[in-house]
This record gives sequence, C-alpha cells and structure tokens, in this order.
Amino acid sequence: MSTPTLSVRTEVVHLYQDDDLHRIQELGERLTSNVTRLTAAKARQERAVAAAESAPRTIADDIADEDPTADADTSVEAAERDLREAAEEHDQFVTEAAERAVKIRVQALTRKQWRSLVAAHPPRTVMKSETREDGEGNEVQVPVETIHEDDEDLGFNTESMPDALVPASIAPGQFDTPADRDAFIDALSDPDFSRIYSVAVALSTRGGRSPKAQASSLADRIIGEISSLPAPSA
Repeated sequence: MSTPTLSVRTEVVHLYQDDDLHRIQELGERLTSNVTRLTAAKARQERAVAAAESAPRTIADDIADEDPTADADTSVEAAERDLREAAEEHDQFVTEAAERAVKIRVQALTRKQWRSLVAAHPPRTVMKSETREDGEGNEVQVPVETIHEDDEDLGFNTESMPDALVPASIAPGQFDTPADRDAFIDALSDPDFSRIYSVAVALSTRGGRSPKAQASSLADRIIGEISSLPAPSA
C-alpha cells in the first residue's frame, strides 16, 4: 500500500519593476473611477425611467416621438463600454508586466515548522492600566499584562517574525546558496519584502492567492450587478 503524499502548497510572487508597478496602480485607479461613473449613470437612468413613467404623456410628446430616457441610456452604455475597455487595458498590462517581473516561488511551511517558528517568536506583551474595583468598592487603576495590539490577531511577534519566515518560506532551487538568497532578501525594498511575507503568512495559515489579471471578468460582474439594482427613490 503506497503512502499518500500531498504536494507542498506554493505561490509565485511577482515583484514588478518600478515603472510597471506605478502603471498598474494608475490603471487600478482608472478602474475604480469607471465603476463610480457607471454607478452614477445607472442611478440617473433609473431616475429618468421613474420620472417618465410618472409624468403624463402629451400630444406634443407623441408628435416629437422622443424617448425621455434616451440620454440616460446612452450615458450608461458609454460608462459600461469605458469600464470594459479600462479592465481590458489593465489585464493586458498586468499580463505583460508579469513577464518582466522578478518571480519568487514561496511555499507553505509544514505544520511543525510553522509551530516552531511561532514558538520562537511569541507575541509581545505590554503593561496597560485597567480600572477595577478594590475590596471596598472603590475604583482603582491596576497594571495588567496584555498582548501587544499588533500581535493579538496573528498570535506571534509581527516585528521579529518576518525576518525568520521569509527565508524559510522561499522554495529551494531558486538561488545557488543560502547566502545568495539572503543577499537577495536584504536588497529588497520594504514593499517587495512585505509582499513575499504576506504570501508566506497566508500559505502557512490559511492558503494564499495573489491578485491575477482578471479585471475584465470583474468588470462584467460589476456591470451585471449594477444593472440589476432597484430604482432609487426620488
């Protein structure tokens, strides 16, 4: 009977070139702006429809044969088109930038490795003053030892853990020697180091996934959701 094996969970972190990262951020801001524009256009369309349905139609309206919601409909169509175009441009650039990026494969630690690291970097404790009642019912200030607020959620020392976790989580075979790996880590900017660290934590605690070039499918979903919104009250 063969022993079941489970492959190590890994994820590739893309460290984008500075100009590429700046452009990705610009394109992301453009996406956000287009979502806001579409939401506003849809709200105007719904108000125009509500107004047209509530207003009595005159003979002049019939002669003119004009659609009172035409302008609003056109605005929504233009906003949807611009959102899709922005999403496609974002995805195309992210895909191209990923080819130019430095790629680092990060792997999850085993359960015992993770527990060993956590034990070596326990959460920091601080002394805080709390108000309590003494034996006579008087309120007094009492010093109480509590976990540091930065460490409370994760359960380890978030100041010392990164420098231990990152080198331990970089999958083998990417550098000739541990010294080369450490030199690479030391040369990283703080944002790039933080990206690797965040993925390392996610893989070893809950599984992690990096953002992908998927703005186009997201745009389609947003357009669908906005189109199904109920009409706002006048």
